[in-house]
Amino acid sequence: MKFYDSQIFTNLSVGEDSLEKMAETAKALGYSTIVIADLFQGLDRFKLFLEEVQKVKVDGLEIITGVTIEAKTVDEMKNVLSKVRDKVFVVIVNGGDYAINRAVVEDSRVDILMNPHMGRIDSGLDEACLNFAKQNGIAIGINFRPLLKSFRRQRSLALQNISTNLELCKDFKIRVVGCSGAMSKWDMRDPRQLVAIANSFGLDLGSGFSALTGTPLEIIEKNRKILAGEAVKGAEVI
Repeated sequence: MKFYDSQIFTNLSVGEDSLEKMAETAKALGYSTIVIADLFQGLDRFKLFLEEVQKVKVDGLEIITGVTIEAKTVDEMKNVLSKVRDKVFVVIVNGGDYAINRAVVEDSRVDILMNPHMGRIDSGLDEACLNFAKQNGIAIGINFRPLLKSFRRQRSLALQNISTNLELCKDFKIRVVGCSGAMSKWDMRDPRQLVAIANSFGLDLGSGFSALTGTPLEIIEKNRKILAGEAVKGAEVI
């Protein structure tokens, strides 16, 4: 079984360790593919990030480029999205603010809405958001790093909201993606451990494995074809 970690940060962006160290750790933990993400902080820096990632090769491990957008307003999110969509395989938007959550699920250019509950007392998703997510093929992401770094009430609230969102995704048949969100090699976890954690939230084992195997693969392969000119959004070139 091939496992995917869909969001890893290195010192090329906001992480602590080098891409080489993160890649070797991922390989040792059993991943076959990792998405090295840039937390977008400007187009020039982003282009340099892409150039540096292309230089690193690790036998037995596929390294994919991605970007994470953290925006304060919907306009800012859409502006960044227009600059990066055609340059990477995976586009993630950090959620939390309801206006951002809603705008993300309405925009089919985004691949993953990450942690829509972040900083909230509720789960951040309502029926309208869920219907748009299903319609536009947006996956809901769980980044496990905040759970590792949170304590007491903050962690308890996050666990509750993640469980709620997983149940909603199951009911509305929306895809789920799990990832470490690692910023150092010490943040990384065996993929089977992440599946077990997702299972403890109420996600069945089959869906838990899909969140780290089939669903990330579908996203990457879809965008691989689009970037290669073999497909356009929603259709394949024959």
